[in-house]
Order: sequence, then structure tokens, then C-alpha cells
Amino acid sequence: MVRGYERKWLAFSLAALFAGVRASSIWVAHVNLAPLAWLASLLRPRLRYVVVAHGVEVWTARSMLQRAALRRADRVVAVSAYTARKLELVQGVSAAKIVVIPNMLANELPSAPTGVENPNLILSVSRLDRDDAYKGIDQLLRALALVREAWPEAHCVIVGDGNDRGRLEALTHQLNLGAHVQFAGAVSAAELGALYDKCAVFCLPSHAEGFGIVFLEAMAHARPVVALRRAATPEVVADEVTGVLAADADPQQLCGALLRLLRDPELCRRMGADGRARVKAHYLPNVVEPQWQALLQALA
Repeated sequence: MVRGYERKWLAFSLAALFAGVRASSIWVAHVNLAPLAWLASLLRPRLRYVVVAHGVEVWTARSMLQRAALRRADRVVAVSAYTARKLELVQGVSAAKIVVIPNMLANELPSAPTGVENPNLILSVSRLDRDDAYKGIDQLLRALALVREAWPEAHCVIVGDGNDRGRLEALTHQLNLGAHVQFAGAVSAAELGALYDKCAVFCLPSHAEGFGIVFLEAMAHARPVVALRRAATPEVVADEVTGVLAADADPQQLCGALLRLLRDPELCRRMGADGRARVKAHYLPNVVEPQWQALLQALA
């Protein structure tokens, strides 16, 4: 692994290339770096390389050089079937080279919560950058304004930070939600875990999730999820089983989904339990790591 070069792209590239030609294989964590691995393989023909595709970065056409590097990789790992299809259709990667290995929780399953501390709390966790407006936090705020007309006790905590936070805070005040929305900023892992346990429902109406680790986190804490039936989200959140998926980010649809859960604690409990079981069955290290080990062996 090459580290410590910050924004010194040329120095990093040369160091990465030098390390690559001496390695037994190269594992590329972002498509931007795939051409370096391809060049290293040209200098050392027996060298094999793998590129990991996380989501939106490969859903639209990349540069000719990056597409060529993707196509010539020995394997391209996609974290979802949705991204795997994009790799094939948009980037022209052979389906035979694509392997789907999902993301996983970094740690084991957290302790099961004993109940819901705040049955009126909606939690959302997201980067709040302008480039990440697709996460739909503005639509969640508009939906919350509608929810409060029928459920006045409802309120929301939004975890995360970024250069779009000011706009979202201004929107909160425009919607008269200032006293009912808390922008918590960045929090520690322990604080985030406590918020998952405290809330009744988790909501992230993103229309372009390549996977959605935060969905796993909420489900691991036995919390139902409200999200969209878009991109890779339905692969993680099972509609009507571990949460409710709206067709789009229309505030009325989100409001309906949120009210349905807030009004039905038993449904929340059942979906939360099913979500936790889904994480245990598919997204823990003991399940996902063997898939990576199998890939390593296949390329040995």
C-alpha cells in the first residue's frame, strides 16, 4: 500500500508504479488508479491486477484510458449487482471478469437493543457535501414537515457534515423545523451506535447508492429503514421485510412510509429483527471475508 503523498499526484503515481511492478499482484481501490495497474502489468506481463468498483464512479463512462484499464483487469469486484451491470453495460467489462462481493460491517454484530428509547425519532446519516446531494437529505426534511402535520412529536437527527450543511440548515428553518431537526455533525462510533439504538426509524432517501453501509448499520441495530427503490438499495434493504422502499424521493411518499412505521411499533420491531438477521446472514466478516479469500486463491 502506497501512502503519504496527499495531493502530490505525480510522486504518488511513480511510487505506486514502482511498487506495483515489484508486487505479486495489485489490488486497486478506485478506478482512477486502474491505469497505473495496467501500465505495471505491461511492464511485467505476468502481473495480475484487480479493481474494486464501489458505485457511482463507474455508472457513467470513464475516460478511454480508465475504461481500457478496467477491461484488461484480471477481475473487477463490484459491491453490488447493480454496479456489476453498469460495469458491463457502460464500461464494457466482460461479465466473466466481474465478481460481486458485498460490503460488510467492519465489526461483529452490536448488542441487540432492549427497546426503542425515542419512538418519535428519525435518524439519518450522510455526507452533507454538494456533490452528494443525491443522498436526498433535502427531501427528507420536506417529508418531515409533512410528517409533523400528522405526528407532531416527530423529530430528526442528521449525522454528518460537509459543504452543503449550510444550505440544508437554511432549508430546515424555511420549513419551520428549526426546533425539530438536529444537525449533529461528525460523531464518534460510540455516539453513532447510541443514536441507532435511540431512534425508531432510519431514513436515507438516496437515489444513487452503490451499496449503503449506513443501511447495514441501522439494520444491525434492529432499526427499520425507509429508503428508495433505486440503484443498489433494494439489494441491501428488503422491501416490506427490513424496511419500506419508496418509488422515488417525493416527500409525500416518504411521509407515508415514515408515518406508517412511526404509527406501528410492532411493525418496526418485526422489520428491525428481520434486518438484524439479514445482516448476520449476509454482511458480517465471517460471511464476506471467505469470498475475498476465494478470489485471492483463484488468482494465485
